[in-house]
Amino acid sequence: MKLFFLLLSFMIGTIGYAQEWNVGVKGGMNLSTANIKNSDTEAGTVIGFHLGGYANTMIKPQVALQPEIMLSLQGWKNSDNFNVSYLQVPVLLKYFLVDQFNVHAGPQIGFLLGEESVLKGRIKSTDFGFSLGGEFSINEQLGAVVRYNWGLRNFREDLESISDVKFRSRVLQISARYKLNK
Repeated sequence: MKLFFLLLSFMIGTIGYAQEWNVGVKGGMNLSTANIKNSDTEAGTVIGFHLGGYANTMIKPQVALQPEIMLSLQGWKNSDNFNVSYLQVPVLLKYFLVDQFNVHAGPQIGFLLGEESVLKGRIKSTDFGFSLGGEFSINEQLGAVVRYNWGLRNFREDLESISDVKFRSRVLQISARYKLNK
């Protein structure tokens, strides 16, 4: 959490330095599951979606800062389906290998909006993670993004103090993005 707020402070401080912000929308498919440690429980993949917006600015010739805010529907399945919705806020650093392609990484915080499962009331209200991905610009306005999000925090509230069982989210996102300004 401290790292997230440190990067958020860096982002806000950069606003005055940055000359131009690009804003846009993005959305796509989630393939999500849970990584479950120290348990016989296995988690299968659930298909969901994400939708939201982003802003980015160049902070060096090949480096950009990109905060995002997205609604993300994800979960996992075993004998039951576990569906959760988060308001995700990643803060990413993008490195442009060439003009049309970048790799990006950064921390992410998720705020639980809702849940549908037998675990109702036992999922933590926040989830912390790390994102790593790549983006290809098809043209000036349109791009394709692939990203993997690793949950770093045990998201089960009820197991925090009584067990060494750890539930961590894993989400592969495949997105299209559209830049709104030219």
